[in-house]
Amino acid sequence: MTIEWKTNRDGVFRQYVLGRGGERSGEPNVDIVYPDGSTRTRVFADEAFAHDEATRVFTYYTEHDCPPPEYVLRDLELELGPDGKGVSK
Repeated sequence: MTIEWKTNRDGVFRQYVLGRGGERSGEPNVDIVYPDGSTRTRVFADEAFAHDEATRVFTYYTEHDCPPPEYVLRDLELELGPDGKGVSK
C-alpha cells in the first residue's frame, strides 16, 4: 500500500506520498493496485508499505498530527483547488 498526506497548512492544498527516502531515479516503478483492481498508482520502492508499518505511521500521525520524522514526503504536484479537490483540465 501507499500512504498519502494532503495538507493546506501553508495556505495551499498539497498532496504528498510518504516514503523512507530511498533511491528515486527515473519514474516511479512499483504498482499499487486498488483492491477491486479498477485503479492503480505508481510509486517508488521506498513508498510501498506493508500493513504493519502503515499502521505504525498512522498511529504516530494520530498522536502527533504529522508524519513520523524518519520518513520523507514527495509532493505529487497535483493541481488542487481551494477545496482540496482536483482541478479539471
